[in-house]
Amino acid sequence: MIHSLRTRPFALTALLLTLLAWGILATRQTLDAEWLTRYYHINPATLVTSYLLLSALAVGFVLLEPRIRRELADGTGTALVLVAAGVINFLVMGSITYLDQHARLMTFPVSLWVVTVHAVALCALAAVMVTTTPGAAPSARLLGYATLVAGLIAVALVAMHVSSLGEFMPLDLPDEPWFGSAATHFAKTGRLAVNFPASVFGDPDPVMPGYYALMGLWMRFTDASLINLRVVPLFLGLLSVVITGAALWRAGMRGRMLVGVACMLALSAFTRAAHNMRPDILLAVYT
Repeated sequence: MIHSLRTRPFALTALLLTLLAWGILATRQTLDAEWLTRYYHINPATLVTSYLLLSALAVGFVLLEPRIRRELADGTGTALVLVAAGVINFLVMGSITYLDQHARLMTFPVSLWVVTVHAVALCALAAVMVTTTPGAAPSARLLGYATLVAGLIAVALVAMHVSSLGEFMPLDLPDEPWFGSAATHFAKTGRLAVNFPASVFGDPDPVMPGYYALMGLWMRFTDASLINLRVVPLFLGLLSVVITGAALWRAGMRGRMLVGVACMLALSAFTRAAHNMRPDILLAVYT
């Protein structure tokens, strides 16, 4: 029996993760009921039942894992599983970004965090299962699929960056209007009306005044709205992505260039810096 269990490590891990998630959801059913039903229109009892059925499917996976791994041993399904895991992972995490900041910070129940972490963990487990030798060079077919998926994810992330420009983190950046007023004042008067203290760029700061002067020049060609003001940091953020991609290409890592670009676009620190009028995005360009 022990030998039989050793031949099913991935299925057993998936089963244990699913049972753990089901147990947490069951204990949180009453605690999260109000937020799940009011804000997300999810029935807590249905969610718990769904995970119970998923646990039954995981038991079936335990029984069939040796046969499934034999079918995937020739590598024909490796690319398909990796692509599916990547896409599902992206969709799961991307669904959170479309919630407004108040929902993410104040009304996001623990149950949905458990569902999110569980889905990402299963995707990672599937990727590890079909990748028998992670250190080996990928085949041409697998590399082609990976490049395609990385490119699609990068394009989708750029679209998400642009579409969320005016809705990003209204509660977290109280000093953003102070910085933005420097640009609008420069657009109207041609003068910077604030003093910029020392920063990582030097003392006195030689970069930040020019940054807000550039933003002010942009304001002369458009309206002084929140979205238009945030266009400048977003443009510089995308410029830093292009610079990073070009550096990876010149370093000979052409196959990994799109993966690196997609990872950079997905970083929370980069997203925050590229979506507000603070000068933080200059660090991405500077470094």
